[in-house]
Amino acid sequence: MKRALVWFGLALGLALVAYAVFARKTDEELIQERLARLGRSIGVATGENPITRAARLNRDFSDLFTQEASVSIPELSGPIRGRRELAALATRAAAGFHNLDVAFTGTIIDLGNAGADVRTTATLSGVRSDSDIDEGTRHVSLRFAHTDGDWLIDSVSVSSEGNR
Repeated sequence: MKRALVWFGLALGLALVAYAVFARKTDEELIQERLARLGRSIGVATGENPITRAARLNRDFSDLFTQEASVSIPELSGPIRGRRELAALATRAAAGFHNLDVAFTGTIIDLGNAGADVRTTATLSGVRSDSDIDEGTRHVSLRFAHTDGDWLIDSVSVSSEGNR
């Protein structure tokens, strides 16, 4: 009986170790999750109050971006730096939309030791405040920094469909 318990304990221990090693998400999966969360965060929900949106973006961006992240979106503004400035820009940019969905597709991730270069396509689909439907795609290049076990966005560059 004791021998059976020892073997059972050993088998259970090995199973737990195997689960910990093989079930852990890859860096690519973690980065993909960050992109999905970014898309949900910058999307516009019908009826969202701008003050509530700004507070939510500040909270979300503190989990998604490095403190001094740089962002370049030529159609919205010149280059900006910092999470607060980025949240303010995202709040202003959404002012013309009744709702907006953002999804990232065709993502290519190039992992390095301390970071990752990511190229993806953002697909935007929404309804403007004047009820016009607005859809489009943008090429997005991101640099992720791997700090304290997290993948945080350190830089973003957005260009229109014709440029890459």
